Amino acid sequence: MEKDIDNTLRPIASAAIESPLPSSVMKALQAGNKIQAIKLLREQTGMSLKEAKDTVDAFEHRSTQEAPRLSPGEEPKSGKVFWWFAVFLIASGVSLFYFFK
Repeated sequence: MEKDIDNTLRPIASAAIESPLPSSVMKALQAGNKIQAIKLLREQTGMSLKEAKDTVDAFEHRSTQEAPRLSPGEEPKSGKVFWWFAVFLIASGVSLFYFFK
């Protein structure tokens, strides 16, 4: 029975991911009004309540798995710079040790 449910939800979820939601639905989601977003989606597309809810849930699930949002001008943090700096310091220390020995 669970396999049947999963198979029926896959087309809905994939349709939600492939096609963008209407702008009014997106605005409602961005404002945190999930119920309003579902209502708007039903009105604009004629979907059933279950289809609209699954579509909004699939869109939310996909958007939460994306990279974290950054402020304008902010760059993603990377630990690579720290490690390169640490390697440089160690190499410099070893070089100076053997140079002054």
